[in-house]
Amino acid sequence: MPKSRPRVRSRRGISRIDQDSTRTHGFFVRVGWYRRRDGSYGPRHRAFFGDVSHGGKRKALRAAEAWRGLTGVSAVGGLFLFTSAGFFILVMLGTGLAGKKRDAEPIEWAEPLEPTSTRATLLDRYGLWTVVAVLLVLIAYAYPLWSHLQMRRFGSPGFTPF
Repeated sequence: MPKSRPRVRSRRGISRIDQDSTRTHGFFVRVGWYRRRDGSYGPRHRAFFGDVSHGGKRKALRAAEAWRGLTGVSAVGGLFLFTSAGFFILVMLGTGLAGKKRDAEPIEWAEPLEPTSTRATLLDRYGLWTVVAVLLVLIAYAYPLWSHLQMRRFGSPGFTPF
């Protein structure tokens, strides 16, 4: 009876690197391929998970698989964020460009017990809520964007071979 090999889980995008000459042992993850100008393909996102830095081969593989999964989740989150920002801008433009409201048919209400004023209150003004929305967006995104743009280099630092 022939020996059967144990089934290996799918590790799409994860490669094992064992190079004794440079003492490099670990897993290299590549996600999101794009076409280069010369016609070849390259990964959009890549990361290395070393055996030593992660406490062994199995832990490095688990970290690589987790990173690959979280990269997909962050892509879905980015899509939701982009879509919601588009709808936010669409609603703000639509509200601003809608023009004056037309008079609707009057609705008969019961007489109020206390007299009401006919002037608009502060909270009923479109300009106030536009300023509040812009301030909330600035508060939410200004510091993360500023700290991200202050980085010297995105991703991992490069190395000098010579």
